[in-house]
Amino acid sequence: MPLAALPDSLIVPTRDQEVAQYALDYGIRNPAAAPVVSGSVAYLDGQVLADQTATLYYNAVIIANAATRATRSGNQLDNIDGVNLGIPRNPAEGASGAVIISAGPTGTTIIAGDVCTINGFKYQCAQTGTYADGAIVPITSIAGSTGYGTNQSAGATGVWSATRPGCFDPVVVYEQADGSGLSGGAPIESDAQYRARLDAFAANPAASGNDAQYQLLASETPSVAVQQAFTYPGAMGPGSTCLLFLLRPAQPGAPRIPNATQVQAVLAWIVGQMPASDGLYMGTIIPNPIDVHIEVQWQVGAQGWVDQQPWPPYVGSGGEIAVDGAHPITPTSFYLTGNNGTNPAPIAGQTIAMFDLANLTFHPKRILTVTPSGTDWIIVVDTTNGVSDTSYAPFAGQVVGPWSASIQSLLLPIVSYFDGLGPGEQLVDAQFIDPGLRQRRSPPANVGFPAEVSNRLVQPIFAVPNVGDAVLLDPTIPYSPPIGSPAVSAYLTTIGNVAIFAEPS
Repeated sequence: MPLAALPDSLIVPTRDQEVAQYALDYGIRNPAAAPVVSGSVAYLDGQVLADQTATLYYNAVIIANAATRATRSGNQLDNIDGVNLGIPRNPAEGASGAVIISAGPTGTTIIAGDVCTINGFKYQCAQTGTYADGAIVPITSIAGSTGYGTNQSAGATGVWSATRPGCFDPVVVYEQADGSGLSGGAPIESDAQYRARLDAFAANPAASGNDAQYQLLASETPSVAVQQAFTYPGAMGPGSTCLLFLLRPAQPGAPRIPNATQVQAVLAWIVGQMPASDGLYMGTIIPNPIDVHIEVQWQVGAQGWVDQQPWPPYVGSGGEIAVDGAHPITPTSFYLTGNNGTNPAPIAGQTIAMFDLANLTFHPKRILTVTPSGTDWIIVVDTTNGVSDTSYAPFAGQVVGPWSASIQSLLLPIVSYFDGLGPGEQLVDAQFIDPGLRQRRSPPANVGFPAEVSNRLVQPIFAVPNVGDAVLLDPTIPYSPPIGSPAVSAYLTTIGNVAIFAEPS
């Protein structure tokens, strides 16, 4: 057999296959014997043999999977790759961020380590200081408080365990630039996440203050769940480095852009271990939300489009149906605009789908009445018998698509794809000082957390059992994020809105 035809993993027989093979061999060796049927002595012997060999096969698979990093898992990754490369698996981490405090007219002094409790989780002040009323105080989870539960929404309130003079309850979670509150709480690094990090550092070993060493140090920062660090060597000239990093998402779609508290923690960790003469700049990651529009054809047997004529169709060229923000918007009443007028008008009884980014789900809205208003349609939603969601209010400009219960199955592969993107460049090609690596993103923007969106976005969708076909409509690919600023910022492409359309039959 040619090597190219060999399987890429060890194949072992199932228990039923083992019994069947025993029966076949028994018949070959004793043709005069009665047929081997269920319940016969020979059949029972075959079952006993299958039971005995099952453990051997199980151990053989484990040994085979340990042959390469690509198939290792669990303790194999820790004890072989982690030990050999000197890179342990990252532990579970707690959330961090900031709170807004209440204080008297002369302010209050809060000491690093002072504890507050928010929704049952404990956090500690990260920086001693004198704070005025309404000041922003950085906080981190205390030791032992880890995982996704430590993440808190902006606006959540808590109390101090012991208030300092001039300090009062409550504390209010500060809203970060990306809309999150306390973020970064994540479980222990998964096999896939750990393997990707090991692969990156095996391909580019850390040594002598190179880019990989800065990235490795950032990934090992205590109390910060770093997914991947990125460096821009020579960002401000020889001897300077700009560093950015993304948080390890605790679940698909969780915030990955670090807040100021996390950035300061990584900076303090690295500066304490690298030469003072190195010029390290901590950059900012700016979200670059884009809309994703996909046409799909459902497999036979899947829950298809709820309407015989799904509305709206995708017409392209700016003809998508969107919520008109010039008019009042409620969960059950809003204006839809036909943009360039190429879309047909909606009909009462049709059901549209709206994407809820905060909760990563689609909501159905069945149309009760349609009233033309200039180039818009005033939509009133049918709220009877639970046929429509009545809690989600769309945002101005939100593109809508037709409703099918099957569209929910597309969210995980779409969100997971965006969770694997990285920031873009800080300079355009013409501005790089040479054709080498200086001033360019490391790891490169086209491999290992790529910066651009490509057709790979829809590849995982084909593995969804409900899907027969899928076509990426928007964005036009390849799509690259805007160029950032040297040693200051880089853009990360994120999800703005998702709309799924019916593929024309």
